[in-house]
Amino acid sequence: MSLLLYALINDSCRMSSLADLRHELEKKFTHDARLHFRLDVNPFGTDEHLVLDWSNWAMSVFWDEGVEVLSDSEYIANTTGASSAEGRSRRIRVAFDCDPSGKFTNEAIYMVEWLQSIRDVIVFDPNSEEILELE
Repeated sequence: MSLLLYALINDSCRMSSLADLRHELEKKFTHDARLHFRLDVNPFGTDEHLVLDWSNWAMSVFWDEGVEVLSDSEYIANTTGASSAEGRSRRIRVAFDCDPSGKFTNEAIYMVEWLQSIRDVIVFDPNSEEILELE
């Protein structure tokens, strides 16, 4: 099973679009010559998302906003008791490919660390229904 994370962001976050998100991730991963960024389209819709592609492993990064995110943030607040999650209508959603060999563990950790570095972010794992805390 692949990992999926939601990073709920608040209004103080400077990022406000997929283009902003791409710019920030290009800065974060600039050191990795194996990495290629590309835009892809959801096969069930028209929304674009960003793919960070290492040839034989990838993570898909989505910029979500609106009523669905607001509903999810209220669910997260009720499920986890994190009242600060309530009322957030923007998020970054990251879907990591499976990596049974663990070859791309560092890349996944870099992404989680980057998500957690966003001011006032709440990083939520919908599979375990837990908030990821900084360690």
